[in-house]
Amino acid sequence: MKKYHHSLLITDKSNIAYLSDFTGSNGFMLLTGSEKYLFTDFRYIERAKNTIKKNITIIDSTKLWKDPETLEKNWHRILKKHKIKKIFVEENNLTISNFKKIQKISKIKGQTIKFFPSSEIIENLREIKSEKEIILITKSQRLNEKVFELIKKFIQKSLCEKAKITELDIAWKIKEFAYVNGAEELSFSPIVAFGKNSSSPHHLPGKTILKKGDLILIDMGMKYKGFCSDMTRIIFTKPPTKEENNI
Repeated sequence: MKKYHHSLLITDKSNIAYLSDFTGSNGFMLLTGSEKYLFTDFRYIERAKNTIKKNITIIDSTKLWKDPETLEKNWHRILKKHKIKKIFVEENNLTISNFKKIQKISKIKGQTIKFFPSSEIIENLREIKSEKEIILITKSQRLNEKVFELIKKFIQKSLCEKAKITELDIAWKIKEFAYVNGAEELSFSPIVAFGKNSSSPHHLPGKTILKKGDLILIDMGMKYKGFCSDMTRIIFTKPPTKEENNI
């Protein structure tokens, strides 16, 4: 009697990076009871070979969904090898469209594949940080703090010179300082709000011009080697009032 196993299909890019160190924009993983597979297209094969963890097998599927025949052939080979009967999918990430595609290429004569929803499996593993991860998170935050100090100096200089600067100008400067100082990208688009706009936590930076006396809300984060930082700060452009001091 054949012994069947179940597997986990990983489509969330952050989870893929966590499991394999692969950061390409096109690919997915299949975790079986004994092996891990990364399916990607020809554009990322060389990059994957040079960067991913050694215990992962790379499956070159040419152009993935643009070449379904090659993908199906490779997919069937793995499903048959491990006699897979159940596949759990990341329901919070996998789109209906891609799920239908997975179902379509999983039709194998004599081997029924059933799909089941799963959530937070890899995310729960990611909650426990290794010493290396903690070091990288700390570096991300230190970079964030450095960029914030540069932004404060830029604002102070602009006010002294009575230069007209907008929320968009500050948002752009955050990005510029981030890349110059080693960030691979920002954790998210920075939030910059002047004056009355600072009452909106998720204000979209616009063309509002900074005036002396405005409160400045800045919410920003740096991404360093895959790890994100995030902090929110208020800058005073004049001595804070008693009420403001008590906030």
